Amino acid sequence: MVRPTDFTYPNAEGGVYLETAARRVFLKYFEDRITEEVAHPAVQQSVSYRRAIQLQIQRYKACLHNSKPYEPFSRAT
Repeated sequence: MVRPTDFTYPNAEGGVYLETAARRVFLKYFEDRITEEVAHPAVQQSVSYRRAIQLQIQRYKACLHNSKPYEPFSRAT
């Protein structure tokens, strides 16, 4: 998806950045992936990875507030 030549050399502050064209390619692949659907045990239906992340955040917050053990998300294979 991206190659070493798609990155800039470290600048004066030490930062390395994706070139504009490579950033567009990466974001397209990222958006395609995060909108894929996956089964989530909390809602017993398929949801996008974006929604699965939101559901996991809710689970984590509940653990912090209620001292319950956290149940990590595990994609069924």
